[in-house]
Amino acid sequence: MCCCRTCPPRAAGCGARWSGRCSSSPGDMWNYGIGMDWAGLLVERIAGCSLGEYLRAHVFEPLQMHSTGFAPRADAIRAALYARQAGGSLASAPNAPNPDRDFDAGGAGLYATPRDVLRLLQSILRAAQGSTQEVLQPQTVAEARRNQIGLLEVRDLPTCAPERSSDLVMSPDTKKWSHFGLLHLEAQPGGRSANSISWAGIANTFFWIDFEAGLAAVAFAQSLPFLDPSVLALVGRYERCLYAGLRAG
Repeated sequence: MCCCRTCPPRAAGCGARWSGRCSSSPGDMWNYGIGMDWAGLLVERIAGCSLGEYLRAHVFEPLQMHSTGFAPRADAIRAALYARQAGGSLASAPNAPNPDRDFDAGGAGLYATPRDVLRLLQSILRAAQGSTQEVLQPQTVAEARRNQIGLLEVRDLPTCAPERSSDLVMSPDTKKWSHFGLLHLEAQPGGRSANSISWAGIANTFFWIDFEAGLAAVAFAQSLPFLDPSVLALVGRYERCLYAGLRAG
């Protein structure tokens, strides 16, 4: 993805977020960038409303995702955030709302619950199975879930903030990218099928959709750093138990 130096009018207060140099020429490599933020601004320009308003009308309300939005509900009970300490214990970590948010970013910033996220994943799964009553049509899901980067590969992402994230090292079967996230080209032993998609958030919030098995799953830990080995082990056990139950009937 490419960072552009020109700052869109609505994002004029975003500073360095919109002023970085390109890490490569477009099409030369995959990178974790701000492409989805630009896509969100494009939606706003076409729809004539904020991204939050558009998503509320076309995604959140149709799917009854009543706890999802760019600002937490006034009556919401926000989950605490914890950080792993040097000795292995967990301690409470700062988790205040972002005071600098001045636009609805397409790439980050939503508040939600695991139940709401699962409602969205289930809708995508139903569309993949042929339902035309979802927020995305079957042909849209079919296009979005395929490899979008051709012969390029998703690269490892070394951390620039070890207190927030460990290095992200991709396994050989997760080197492709779909519009939904990582595309797993091979089945996982005891787990998800080939051509599943997945991604995760910084607070160790994981999701995946297994189109072949007809399964969508979430696992939210609400802890730092991202890719904490203890959390990864727990999510791995969770996945294996889910699929063991499926195979047992």
